[in-house]
Amino acid sequence: MRILITAGGTFETIDDVRTIKNKSTGRLGQLIADSFKGEDIEIDYIYGEGSLLPDFEVNLYMIKDVRDLEKTLRNLLETHTYHAVIHAMAVSDYEIYSVSTIDHLAKAIGGLSNHDLKDVLEHYQEDLDRFDKIPSDHDDLVVLMRKAPKIIQMIKRYQKDTILVGFKLLVDSSKASLLKEAHKLMDRNDCDYVFANDLKDISGDRHKGYLVERDLSYQTYYTKQEIASAIKERVLL
Repeated sequence: MRILITAGGTFETIDDVRTIKNKSTGRLGQLIADSFKGEDIEIDYIYGEGSLLPDFEVNLYMIKDVRDLEKTLRNLLETHTYHAVIHAMAVSDYEIYSVSTIDHLAKAIGGLSNHDLKDVLEHYQEDLDRFDKIPSDHDDLVVLMRKAPKIIQMIKRYQKDTILVGFKLLVDSSKASLLKEAHKLMDRNDCDYVFANDLKDISGDRHKGYLVERDLSYQTYYTKQEIASAIKERVLL
């Protein structure tokens, strides 16, 4: 049996030394992987740079940005057959496509309509070299971002029979909103389970959330260790 787990967060590059990072230590992904220790299971572990790692031998694949994750995940899905994919990584919803300054942008977009401005920004060429350190003497820095590909959408396209566990994080939301968004994520991506949680309920290993099943029933958990054990139990049913 083989299982794929993603953990940690992605980094979108501003320049050679600056990034925008999705906040995640990878702790939950680490505990989920560790829960399978001692089982006759091979684990492929995709993780964001600097994330926590399992405490036993797994196949490690470090990624940086969304495109890196997309490429790595596709290669693994094309190469191996997975009993389950547990997609716990905090993936950026947006990717950087250009970095500029107010002065450069003002010259490029002066007097344009909203439609024309959007067209200019969509095709805006780099003013600054993101693959070197951008000088710190600029008074401002404009980071242009576009919607990144939804990584979770590709999983069942490649392996329709795998057990897919998705994750939904909101901020300052109600329980009803969390469950509603979990159902949407499940429907859109053919998830078998979705773990829904709110940032306000996460502190260290304290981690309240709801593990939602296809029939829309759910169980509530209060620590990362409980969540990891519950996901393992569902995957090995």
